[in-house]
Amino acid sequence: MPTPICSARLPLCAVPRQYQVAALLVLLLVDRSGGLGVGADSSSASLASELGAAAGSSVSSSGSASSTGLAGRVAARRGSVSTASALRASDPKSASFFGDFSEGESTFDHEVVRITEHVHEGFEPKAADPYANVGVHPAAWYHESQSAGARGAWQTHYPAITTGLAGRDADPPGWKVDASGRWIQEYNFVPSDGGGNDEHGVRNAGWFDASVRQLDGYGRPRQPMPETGRRLVMADSWNPQSVNTTLTCKDPGCTANSALQVFDPSLQRATHCMLSVFFHPTDFDDQYSGERVTFIKVNNVTVNTDCFPMVSSCNATTQGPMFACVRDLSLDGIVDPQQGVLDISAQISEVVDECPYQGNLLSGVPMVTCLVAPLPAPPPQPPRGAPVLPIVPPAFPLPETYLIGAPFRCPERGCKARAELELNQTTALPYEQCLLTVRVNQTDFDGEQGTPEQIEFIKINGAAVKKNISPGLNPCNCSGKTLSPAEIEYTALQYYDVTQNMTDSDGKLIIEVKITDFVDECALDGYLLSGRVEVNCTLGPPNFTNFTWPAAPVTPRSNLRI
Repeated sequence: MPTPICSARLPLCAVPRQYQVAALLVLLLVDRSGGLGVGADSSSASLASELGAAAGSSVSSSGSASSTGLAGRVAARRGSVSTASALRASDPKSASFFGDFSEGESTFDHEVVRITEHVHEGFEPKAADPYANVGVHPAAWYHESQSAGARGAWQTHYPAITTGLAGRDADPPGWKVDASGRWIQEYNFVPSDGGGNDEHGVRNAGWFDASVRQLDGYGRPRQPMPETGRRLVMADSWNPQSVNTTLTCKDPGCTANSALQVFDPSLQRATHCMLSVFFHPTDFDDQYSGERVTFIKVNNVTVNTDCFPMVSSCNATTQGPMFACVRDLSLDGIVDPQQGVLDISAQISEVVDECPYQGNLLSGVPMVTCLVAPLPAPPPQPPRGAPVLPIVPPAFPLPETYLIGAPFRCPERGCKARAELELNQTTALPYEQCLLTVRVNQTDFDGEQGTPEQIEFIKINGAAVKKNISPGLNPCNCSGKTLSPAEIEYTALQYYDVTQNMTDSDGKLIIEVKITDFVDECALDGYLLSGRVEVNCTLGPPNFTNFTWPAAPVTPRSNLRI
């Protein structure tokens, strides 16, 4: 019996014998294109000997792929050693380089990311005040900052308290007016020198955790950003409310449907609704035969496809815990505030055909958590007999920004994912500036053993805008530590100006992301490369002269596989 093709770098044991020769030829083609680099811990000659031995045992003497020819092709790639050394010499960029949260060892604060994402709002102009010396108070004097009442003590705006208990001084964050005309409190970032030392030569507490720098002399935290969950719960009397339902069907390839009343619109208003969908393990232990949850839809919107749990209830060690195919998905724009109902459906593939849970091959639990508050009291009715006063309709608010996004992903090593966005241009609301952000989920990007485990490039409409990006983490090699969602999501490109790209291509943007061949483990939901692209456009002044209706919108497309 011929020797199977199997080694540390040629893991072809699991490939059927009749396909192993074809797999070797694929390796030859990848090597010819420059994708088969040689790491610092092994030479090209040793890799050539493995390929040569494998080829000798797999290809007949009359075949065209001899072991000598294969070894010669691989040995010719020795020049890639210097390339790998150059890649190892360049350190990954810090989070601050991409405008993300970069406060050292500090506790992650999602509001800081929101502050950095709104930098494009501009700054508050400091024009000379002609009434400064004639007894006129500044605008801040009239602002009464919101209080959390009995739920929490926040800092006040004017005047800011810079002293505290026992004469302790403080430097609380300042205040500014945002683009919507609201007063918001800023964030005290850690300076480049770490904030200096105290009188004893010891580092200040803010050097260890930037959250300390947000407190005033009485230990009060800064005021949360408007419309955030913490602000709504603590100051505006909103409360979290969670509901769930079951999603089941019995047959292979079946589709389950369920309706979930998220909130009662006759009594409540809701915001910040988040969806998670959990499934019991049944027959989901084989990725290559397609045992998966084919799709999940919410109100006819596809929120996930091709979820590969890789677990089975037939295995006693995995039958207990459920797995999530959707976790904390925002339902903004999906749930109808007038109905408060979600129609949820999910489907399994035909090959999911054994190990049912309580008689169901598909058994799921969708759960939705919203912040809810009672409906505001209706306005008082005029006294009987009085004339009915006309109600002036509010002015229609014109949008100031436009946000569109799409996911991308691919499962193989060295694969390339693609997402396509179409932004229709109108004469009434022209685009002033469009900024692109690309976020990638961490998989095998730790550069173990000096190999270039990187994002090879990001292209926009065929032109590479960034190359050789090192996210730097492998969730499977974190010494048992579970990474938070913020640590898993890596911002590979942020606020890249695509205004000209949009204009030159009639509003069509094609984004391509490719990983190197060394990214080959620790896939997320079955994909070695996955992420999302977003384009945020600032709209210019409206112009209704010669206004024409735009073409029908096109749903953003990506290379998601069903």
